[in-house]
Amino acid sequence: MRIRTFLSIALIVISGTGFSQVPDSLSAVYSVINAVFPAASKTKLLDTPLAFSRLNEDLLQELVKLNKISGEEKAFILRQTQQTPFKKWDEARLPGVKTFRLSPSGSYSTGSYGVAVPVFSRNGKLAIIYVHYLASDMVHTQILVYELVNGKWQYTQSLLSEMS
Repeated sequence: MRIRTFLSIALIVISGTGFSQVPDSLSAVYSVINAVFPAASKTKLLDTPLAFSRLNEDLLQELVKLNKISGEEKAFILRQTQQTPFKKWDEARLPGVKTFRLSPSGSYSTGSYGVAVPVFSRNGKLAIIYVHYLASDMVHTQILVYELVNGKWQYTQSLLSEMS
């Protein structure tokens, strides 16, 4: 009887821990997205996260030089770019953002954004995000770094900014 009670309590503790981590990580993802798009009511966001591309060890080395992450953390961050925790953005967590679907031809309208799910440092205080913006005459691709300062995400620097 004692063993069964102990196992039941252990199972509750273990499953409670797992479930409590999921909302926290999702909250962090959406808080970064909301920080990147403060004027959300004017934003058209692709309803599915982009694949996180273009981030590599060389770009992350810049953060190592600035003592933002350790050399060992590069692999941890790069592994996150291979995972997509969900297939569609939750509009309820993005106040004022208007999402849209990709057209059958694979194009999207001028003034719209595609965004990858942010990746985080081990301590959760640094977020890196991939943003793809389509304007009327160009495509702007960025990899942005945000830091959690006093409970708010603040832009720190750009690791990549390309226009084509």
